[in-house]
Amino acid sequence: MKSKFMLIISIILFVVAIIILWKTDNHVIGSAFLLISLLINLIRQFIYLWNNRRVK
Repeated sequence: MKSKFMLIISIILFVVAIIILWKTDNHVIGSAFLLISLLINLIRQFIYLWNNRRVK
């Protein structure tokens, strides 16, 4: 459940970042959203790997 929620938040942040980077000249906010989206995906992947390691 947490993984799906994190994926949805990550996708929303990614889409917002692309819109901000495309429409405005303020690349700092768009870049920050992209970095947050990337970090959420990395955390989600580490949780997935940790859970798979514990199962085996």
